[in-house]
Amino acid sequence: MNEEQPAYDTYRRQMILPGFGQAAQDKLAAARVLVVGAGGLGCPVLQYLAAAGVGHLGIADGDVVNHSNLHRQVLYSTADVGQPKAQVAAARLQAQYPHLTLSAIAETWTAAHCVAHIDAYDVVVDGTDHFGSKYMLNDACVLFGKPLVYGAVSQWQGQVAVFNASLPTGGRSAHYRHLFAQPPAAGTVASCEEAGVVGMLPGIIGSMQALEVLKLLTGLGEPLYNQLLTYDAARQTFYKVKLPTDVGAVPDMPASTAALLQWNYDDACAPSDQSSLSVDAATALEWIARGAVLIDVRELDELPALQAGTVQRLPMVLALEKTEWEGEAMLLFVCQRGQRSMQVAKRVKELYPRRKVGSIRGGVVAMLAQPHAK
Repeated sequence: MNEEQPAYDTYRRQMILPGFGQAAQDKLAAARVLVVGAGGLGCPVLQYLAAAGVGHLGIADGDVVNHSNLHRQVLYSTADVGQPKAQVAAARLQAQYPHLTLSAIAETWTAAHCVAHIDAYDVVVDGTDHFGSKYMLNDACVLFGKPLVYGAVSQWQGQVAVFNASLPTGGRSAHYRHLFAQPPAAGTVASCEEAGVVGMLPGIIGSMQALEVLKLLTGLGEPLYNQLLTYDAARQTFYKVKLPTDVGAVPDMPASTAALLQWNYDDACAPSDQSSLSVDAATALEWIARGAVLIDVRELDELPALQAGTVQRLPMVLALEKTEWEGEAMLLFVCQRGQRSMQVAKRVKELYPRRKVGSIRGGVVAMLAQPHAK
């Protein structure tokens, strides 16, 4: 951290707001905010919280910059492709705001990271795009008593809420499991990499998340307690859903940090037909060593690269159109997390019912986490 302090002019426009002043600015300077996910949502959250003067920002993301990120993840440039998002984001923000403290965690976020880091922060921001990660963050924030600023986007719609926050009247606001007690049924909800997202939408929703953080830290305004704000970008409309105010314990969620560490979040919203087509990463590596054909159905510029055995690259759109698959070896399909590859595996299984076909559960992320993966 650079000891140089910012000039008063840096924050003057927000400090002259009625009720803001030096007191609110000092609260921001003393605050610690953890942003999990430095992608479409995390980028605007980080940019606006840094610009507002939040003193310490934790940036957690185990992914690297891809060309396909650039249309919505505006902290990054073409020169950053292949570099860890958390480190690039921290370096860029540090250069712009040298008086702030930025901590980069360039690792795939796990329950162990929740236990190790969340208690050190005042507010946690959900910038993830995977249901398992969202439930994990929610459960950890409930256990550690931390407010969670939630955001989600898909296609033209986005959502924002403030979960598990201390209420002025006592108690805590509703959390994610009060809204969605369990992950959606397998195969019923598409991810952004499958359904797509308009590039401006994460910027809008991420900015709203940053604003909710600012309100929580300063005590100003009216945070989205016990409400889910939904935004439709195609029609430029907003509406709110009221959440229950007499919330209590939710069954079927971890009741301790030990239980959190043992909870299975990897299969949350897992692709359908998991029992028949899904293959875990360790087994997949064994089968590849025995001659299974590995086919990566991500876009050609998606990273990180996978070098386990001989990898064929065939984007999902082309793989779904392909009607002839030569040879008799097992076909193993992989994508970033296992959703696109499951679609392809199901299609190939329909064409060749007797052929061994599989989709690697957890995708490239799970494969690279294996000790023997290259």
